[in-house]
Amino acid sequence: MLWNKCLTGLSKAELAPGQRLGEPRLIHITVEGSSGLTRERPWCLTMELRYQSTEQIYVKPVLADGETRIQ
Repeated sequence: MLWNKCLTGLSKAELAPGQRLGEPRLIHITVEGSSGLTRERPWCLTMELRYQSTEQIYVKPVLADGETRIQ
């Protein structure tokens, strides 16, 4: 249950500059870790989830600057 009460569009109170009422509500999940024996190579992966229907969501990676890798 990633979307609270199945509300998938932005409400008026949630709008940020440049967003419109009803735009999809996006969820970002970030995982951080490190590689190597001494754990000196940190890494970070963020995935963006967008609700499509009761049986489908779209998932795509997000770059560090907030831009999505795949449009």
